[in-house]
Amino acid sequence: MAFDTTASEWVSKRVSDRSEVIGCVVLSVALVAIGKWVHWFLPASHWQRCVLALAVSAIEIGLPGLLMWLRPATARFDGQLLPSRITPWLLALPLAGALLLTDVASWTLTTRLDGNFKMRLWNDHVIPGLSSPAIVVAQAIQTIMITPIAEEFFFRGFLLGQLRKIMPAKVAVLVQAILFAAFHLGHRTSSARLTGALVMGVAFGAWRLRFIGLLPLMVVHGIINAMAFLPMAVREYDIVSLPECRQMEALKEEPAERAIPLIVEQLGYPDIRVQSGANVILTTRYRDAAGPYLREALSSSNPELVTSTMRLAGWNNYRELVPEIRRLAWDHESQDVQVCAILQLMLLGETAELESIAADHPQPKIRRAAGQLVAPRESQ
Repeated sequence: MAFDTTASEWVSKRVSDRSEVIGCVVLSVALVAIGKWVHWFLPASHWQRCVLALAVSAIEIGLPGLLMWLRPATARFDGQLLPSRITPWLLALPLAGALLLTDVASWTLTTRLDGNFKMRLWNDHVIPGLSSPAIVVAQAIQTIMITPIAEEFFFRGFLLGQLRKIMPAKVAVLVQAILFAAFHLGHRTSSARLTGALVMGVAFGAWRLRFIGLLPLMVVHGIINAMAFLPMAVREYDIVSLPECRQMEALKEEPAERAIPLIVEQLGYPDIRVQSGANVILTTRYRDAAGPYLREALSSSNPELVTSTMRLAGWNNYRELVPEIRRLAWDHESQDVQVCAILQLMLLGETAELESIAADHPQPKIRRAAGQLVAPRESQ
């Protein structure tokens, strides 16, 4: 009888302990998920997005500490930063290189499989326009330094440590990797980005089980983020520092019917950086309202404005502009504009029109260009 009572108490305690661990996991994942995704539902400015990202990092670091203080027996985990051996440091750079190569491969593979499919989970107006040089620097610091520290502490430190208490180690690694990838869902998230995040989560989780220390993972994570983010940050810093781009940013305070025509004009500016700035504002803040003004720009006598507008239409799937782009492919006096037009028709999925151009266009150069675009699709 005493044995039965002791066994019953042991089972009851194990169930209770397991339930408390599950509760810690669910609570922490839910709070971080809310922080990760809330800014995609809000028309936040770039400064607000920086503050929200900083708040998420604070949750990822502070929440495990709070749970350990409230429930030390349940929420404890190994938060060791330094590895006990030098081997993890020697392998850190090769690991970063391998993951970067894997990321490139995932981009190549998923682009071929799904046409660089974009998961449009939220609307196109979450980013109102360009940022400022100060915000670009703040975003770089957040992305390269703060985020890697917080995410490794939370996912590979706290979360993986909790999951190992309630499931086998290999399953725990996979679960935290899936959650890590899911938290990278966002505005127009590509399948390649999710694939890369999943692979990174599995590799970092396995590394954590093998080498314990978190600091090498934080360093590798920071290197990977820097390689991905710095070229974009430098380019954006270069753009938003230009007076013309600052003027376009100020136009957002004007009524749309006044602001949009002036910003569309900048698509024909000789500096490609100014064109890029106009592209960003038009395709984020004024996506739905810009169509008629872009259609008018396609009738301009300025070839630079026409080609820049077509590139905007092709890369941002303005299908309502397809008739105008078809007309330019057939009738424009400049063959450079015609070649640009058939490239955008390819991006917009107008295969039948490309086949028609390849067969019947009066200019041999344009027929050859269209034929070269159609041939790879036919071979697939």
